[in-house]
Amino acid sequence: MTIKVAIVEDDDDYRTVLGRALADRGLEVALFPDAESLEADMATVAPDVVLLDVNLPGINGFAIAARLRAISSVGIIMLTGRAPRED
Repeated sequence: MTIKVAIVEDDDDYRTVLGRALADRGLEVALFPDAESLEADMATVAPDVVLLDVNLPGINGFAIAARLRAISSVGIIMLTGRAPRED
């Protein structure tokens, strides 16, 4: 069984590099530039894990994580460059 990973990251280069690195290790990868596009394709993609950037345009990573958790038990990994401890 192949693990399906959805990457939600607004930085095109970082999203592409991260996606390629995971795909090279045998994971099935779907790439999304924002939370809205993930939500639109969530049922089609049906990921096992979602890698979420915290600082997304529109719906931020914290908000989409809460929305995902309300409807799914998908694994969620938050990606951030934020430094404050409360984040």
